[in-house]
Amino acid sequence: MAKFNTEHFIEIVLYIINRINGKDLGKVKLHKILWFSDLEKYINSGYTITNCRYARQERGPMSRNLDKALEALVNRGDITQYREDEESQWIFKPINKADISFLSKDDIDILDRQIERIRTLTAREISEETHTSTWKALENGEEMSVALVAMERLVNNNIDVDWK
Repeated sequence: MAKFNTEHFIEIVLYIINRINGKDLGKVKLHKILWFSDLEKYINSGYTITNCRYARQERGPMSRNLDKALEALVNRGDITQYREDEESQWIFKPINKADISFLSKDDIDILDRQIERIRTLTAREISEETHTSTWKALENGEEMSVALVAMERLVNNNIDVDWK
């Protein structure tokens, strides 16, 4: 597995926030765009886009790095985040554009495909998609491996993969 690059991850998060500006993107959807993008990349190539680690949580896998990335983006002045009230989700507003020059066209295409797919779903709908056998076998907080879930999907769905 490649080493996690904090700056690259922060820029990927900023890219997603720029693509889904406003109320259509809360933290749950942001986690799921990262997860499904990494999962798709892994199935197609054997490695992920972000190299981040995920933990099993009630609403599915959550990036262990997202909260720190959001904090860095606020501190750098790249985004603002707010809630309309105590009960509502966080809303992220981009101020600056992301530098994704380090990403391949394939990585950007995967991110865009997952953004478009997930933006129309509710947080509940997209969370339910992540409740796989692997998710069910883990306790909250335990590491949820992209590789293991990729293998589970390949076996259960009998997917043909073009390993590059």
